Amino acid sequence: MEHEQPGALEGLRVLDLAGPLGAYCGKLMAGLGADVIKVEPPEGDPMRRWPPFYHDRPHPERSLTFFHYHLNKRGITLSLEKPEGRDLFLKLAAKADFIVESFEPGYLESLGLGFQNLQQKSPGLTLVSITPFGQNGPYARYKGSDLVGLAMGGVLWLGGWRDRAPMALGASQGSVVASLFAANAAMLALNYRDLTGEGQHVDVSMQQCMAVDLETAMQNYDVHGAVIERGGYNYPLSPIQGPGMRRCYPASDGFVSILPAVQRIDEWETLLKWMDSEGMAGDLMDPKWLDLLTVRREKEHFEQLFEAFTRSHTRQELFEAAHFRFPTQVFLAPINTAEDIANDPHLEARGFFVEVNHPELGAALRYPGPPFRLSETPWQSHHRAPLLGEHNRQVYEEELGLSGHELRALESEGAI
Repeated sequence: MEHEQPGALEGLRVLDLAGPLGAYCGKLMAGLGADVIKVEPPEGDPMRRWPPFYHDRPHPERSLTFFHYHLNKRGITLSLEKPEGRDLFLKLAAKADFIVESFEPGYLESLGLGFQNLQQKSPGLTLVSITPFGQNGPYARYKGSDLVGLAMGGVLWLGGWRDRAPMALGASQGSVVASLFAANAAMLALNYRDLTGEGQHVDVSMQQCMAVDLETAMQNYDVHGAVIERGGYNYPLSPIQGPGMRRCYPASDGFVSILPAVQRIDEWETLLKWMDSEGMAGDLMDPKWLDLLTVRREKEHFEQLFEAFTRSHTRQELFEAAHFRFPTQVFLAPINTAEDIANDPHLEARGFFVEVNHPELGAALRYPGPPFRLSETPWQSHHRAPLLGEHNRQVYEEELGLSGHELRALESEGAI
């Protein structure tokens, strides 16, 4: 069976100290087979109190958000504020390959747990720091949320309509993208360690992760002095290029997105013929509409007719017609809801979803699976997110060799 094959990171250990900004990094590494230990303060990670909750019953062990971001991890409690907790952490770090954290720059150093200190005790250890603005620079110690990263990275400026305030993206895109870059950088650091025996300090700035995700916005400004504006339903194009074509249209049961075919005349002509085959092209078969300059100049007229066309079909009808009749010339797709994703036959056929048992809930919950496939070292989805302190005894007694008496003493002192 697939889950019996080793993961790509089998045999590697990660200490995950990260908050929401870096939680997905640890999840990715756990999915790749690493032993990721979620290190929480004794009172629990704040994400445990984030909604939604299983069956809408708020409880630290019922947060669907915590479940999602900490799937496949083990969990221990430990207070870095206590000397005993710091001593324990150093012992854990000596057995780890990676530490992932998202504290304010300088915090770990203030506890004697900075990269230099850690590397002295464990030269091959890689520290992955994921913060809003990186470890240095004038904003380094500024607080920042996912929304702050989108705003300061320039992505927020491109979302929404030009005559309205910018609109945020759905879900925690800034945090997830920063975590993706962090996981990639950690793999590069691992390769470096394999070659040299030395770890690295990986410094990830969410602002920078967003700023490299702007397509040609920076080039437009550097070369043309033009700032790309929000386009609403249209492509957000610069003043040099003119207004973009509309991308989103209503269907009879939702919305579809289309890549406007105004770069190649054959693609554009195919789209018009499709509308005409159903008697809905209006005057668009006039030869003037084969001039792409006319199309851009009078695009509102086309958009009005095309909207009437899309409204007369379901999303699936439009999608199948575009891809079966015009597979290389009309690029149209339904805009899916969470319900659509959950029932998507293509994702089901690829085995995307995984079911994970939650004995405490008396239920198996379905989760999104791997974003990619590895033929020989497949993604792992073995166990649910940890309960608070669930693996304290396993890690501290069985792996570090503490006695039960020592463990109880640490608990009474608030160190774990």
